[in-house]
This record gives sequence, structure tokens and C-alpha cells, in this order.
Amino acid sequence: MTINQPLRIVRQIASLFLALFILNFFLTFHNVWPTLAITTRFELSVEIAILILTLAIFAYFRHLPSNKVLIIVALMLTVMTVARYMEVTAPALFGRGINLYWDAQYIPHVAQMLVEATSPLQLIGLIIGALILLITIFYLLLYSLRCICSRLKNSKEHHYLTAIMSVLTIAYFMGHINQPIHTLKYFSLPLTKTYWSQLQFIKSVMIIESTEV
Repeated sequence: MTINQPLRIVRQIASLFLALFILNFFLTFHNVWPTLAITTRFELSVEIAILILTLAIFAYFRHLPSNKVLIIVALMLTVMTVARYMEVTAPALFGRGINLYWDAQYIPHVAQMLVEATSPLQLIGLIIGALILLITIFYLLLYSLRCICSRLKNSKEHHYLTAIMSVLTIAYFMGHINQPIHTLKYFSLPLTKTYWSQLQFIKSVMIIESTEV
């Protein structure tokens, strides 16, 4: 074994842990009340566990996703990151959770207020800053997905990741069963669950409004 080989192994392990941390962080961060800043509480994301488990299953059948698929997944995770930010920041700013149906109606008014309250140069700076931030988040997520997929090509790392993600997924769903070990306290509230409830609310309101017309 050469001197460079242990260093290469350390770099691979470090890159894997970094990729896992990035993916998990962007769906579990919390707000630093009452600011716009975010922090981590080192919670786990069952959505990321399921995503990596799905990638591992595809890898088992030698069907790792193409780069185009990874780009689409990274875009979806970027949108989910923005949704997470809205979810955890709204209570700090407005004293309540976000409501897609009611709050979406005020987006044009908020945009108009922003245009009127800032100079054109400041507005351009805000837009450019937001775009740079979104692009940075996207590429961090894409890097992490590519790193995970590359590690899944190794049979030993594939087995480890499959086992760990399976345990985490089972632990989350076991948390919904009345048992002495309360596993849910280690997990962040799934973003998909929150916004699925929002969409169900929008659907019910639209049905009520259509019947009243």
C-alpha cells in the first residue's frame, strides 16, 4: 500500500460524508429566530434517506441515473430547499406558518412594495444575489448526488449506504407506531408531508368555492 492510497481513502470518505451532510442539511435546516438566517439542529431527513435508498436499489440492478436525471433531481431538491426556507422563516417574520393558498395572493403586492422601496440598482443586486445563491445550492446538491452515485459503484460502500438508509427509513416509520423508542425526535418534519397538506387544503377550498358559484 502506497502513502497516497490512505490519503485517497480519507478523501473519499470525507467527500461522502460531506455529500450526505449537504443533502440532509438543505431539507432540515431551521430558522435563527427572529432573523432570516438559518442553522442546523442535526436532524435527519427521511426524504433524503429514501432518495439514497432508491439510488442504491437502481445501482443494484446496474441502472444508475444519467446525468440528466441527476440534474432534474437536483432541481427538484433546490425547489424543496426554497420551500423549506419559506416554511421555517415564515413564523419568524409573520408569527405564523406559511399558507400557500392565502399567501400566494399577496405575492404581486409584496413584489410591488419591494420595487417601490428599493432603488433599481439595489433591486438588481437582490435579484443577482438570489440567482447566485440558488445556482450555488443547485450545484452543491448536484455535486452531492454525483458523489453518492460514484460511491454506489463500489460494492462495499453500496452495502453500507443501503443498510444505513434502510435503517433510517424503517426507524422513521417505526416512530409512528406506539413503541418505547421515540425515533421521530431525531427526524425533521418531512417537507413533502407539509406541502401535501397545503395542496389538499387548496383543493378543498377550490371545491368549496366551485360549489358556491
